[in-house]
Amino acid sequence: MKDTGIKIRDILEMKPLENGKLLAGFEGADKVVTRVNVMADPDILNWVDEGEFLLTTGYFFKTTKLEAQLNLIRECSAKNLSGIGIKIFPYLEYLPHELIELANQCQFPLIELDYEVPFTDIMMPVFQGIFDKQSNVIRKVETLHNDTMNVVLKGGGINDILRSLSKSIENPVFLKDYHFEEINSIEDPSETINLALEEHLKTALKASGFTSRMGKTITDKVTIEGREMDRMMVPILVKN
Repeated sequence: MKDTGIKIRDILEMKPLENGKLLAGFEGADKVVTRVNVMADPDILNWVDEGEFLLTTGYFFKTTKLEAQLNLIRECSAKNLSGIGIKIFPYLEYLPHELIELANQCQFPLIELDYEVPFTDIMMPVFQGIFDKQSNVIRKVETLHNDTMNVVLKGGGINDILRSLSKSIENPVFLKDYHFEEINSIEDPSETINLALEEHLKTALKASGFTSRMGKTITDKVTIEGREMDRMMVPILVKN
């Protein structure tokens, strides 16, 4: 998601939100926004997706009981929404402190919006930022595809493809061959971090029961030699 959306903290730096204020959920400022939606009523939560940023007014918070307001935050957090922007004025002077406390506990951003700024003025630059990020991903994918095809057309083998892939994504790449039961890589075996990565990978493959036939990508976080890393294990299927 981080490559196809923009963070809450980046939205706060956009001109339409220059008078906005992050009221709660400060630790969630790095949540990624992939879509923007307007909340006319709570039923919208039946159709929202992960990463959505909701825009609303203080009318809902003025006309509903506190427990309903708290449930809204709980549901939004459970559905992994990125945050809510609220035009508090002129409906309310401030949000209930219980709401602020819950949002902080859930690390769910609540942003006070300038009531004079139309929702469309907020949505347009956010969507433009998201579009730019997604266009960048498409360009990267196209470059990666072309580089890989060039390697293949020149008669390159597995190691040449791994070398090209590793260069493109700027990360170590290991290939587990289930036919010959070996692991290919183009990493320098003299570097202790690469040895640790390979040994850790062997253990993880056994523990997860991961096979080439699973057909599902596994993403997790690992700590190796004191460094936290994101790891992806992707099945490569040829002729089923």
